[in-house]
Amino acid sequence: MKRALEADQDEPRPPADDRNQEQKDEDERKFIEVTTKGRKILPTNIKKFTGSVHYKTENKKWVTRYTAKFGHIQSMYDHKTREEAEARIIKTALSENLPIANVIYEYENQYYCVLTQHQLMKFSYNRLHHVNDHTWWARFDKSVHSYYAYTEIKFPSIGKNKPITTGFHRLIHLPLEEGKSIDHKNHETLNNNDDNLRVSDSPEQAINKRIRSTNKTGITGVSYNKINNAWMAYWSEDKQRSVSFNVAVHGERAFDMAVAYRKEKEMTIPKYRRALHEK
Repeated sequence: MKRALEADQDEPRPPADDRNQEQKDEDERKFIEVTTKGRKILPTNIKKFTGSVHYKTENKKWVTRYTAKFGHIQSMYDHKTREEAEARIIKTALSENLPIANVIYEYENQYYCVLTQHQLMKFSYNRLHHVNDHTWWARFDKSVHSYYAYTEIKFPSIGKNKPITTGFHRLIHLPLEEGKSIDHKNHETLNNNDDNLRVSDSPEQAINKRIRSTNKTGITGVSYNKINNAWMAYWSEDKQRSVSFNVAVHGERAFDMAVAYRKEKEMTIPKYRRALHEK
């Protein structure tokens, strides 16, 4: 049995959180609010508690052990059953304020799982067994500027005996058809509620992505062409396509026309409609 946070400590050094300070402060505020006001639910998986349980064959007793970091805690050698030893692990974790991985909170009709790096994952109650069965940690993804919830799991049925790092959003939808992935509808990658996840293909997921930081219009698929002095609306069907609205001809209406044209394409082209409007 591993210590509660061992899985996270074995992880490679995560990418630096490059979000702005306002986003970080909001996450910290929400973390404090949920963990102070929410109903606390301890995990049922003993592996998430600090310490481990071993059986001593020489005296037929169950032993609780702790690493050197927690050497001040006395190991107990007088447990007749594994259940007694595990109960001691839980009692000691609470009395000594030891780390417990993935504590759950229920707050305002929402379930949260505490991850590493002071992150919270939202999940639907019917996924509680997935939360308890594995140890989850937060990893920052610079490509989307947000965190995902990950664990390590083996898949012996398909010949994968070495642990594979897998996201919560993906694990709860396995097995997936080839070419399919899981899309977070509202772009909130730690919102793993069932109603925020959908099975999607790569083109649809590429459409439903966050607006790039370099986007100056706030509208995906609309940009200004300085050379032609025109606002451009972009979309793809069988290939990349665009239409321009010249400022010299349309004046200030050129931008609004480009936006309207892009929105029309999002409503009429099936892959755009599925990705952006069929929530």
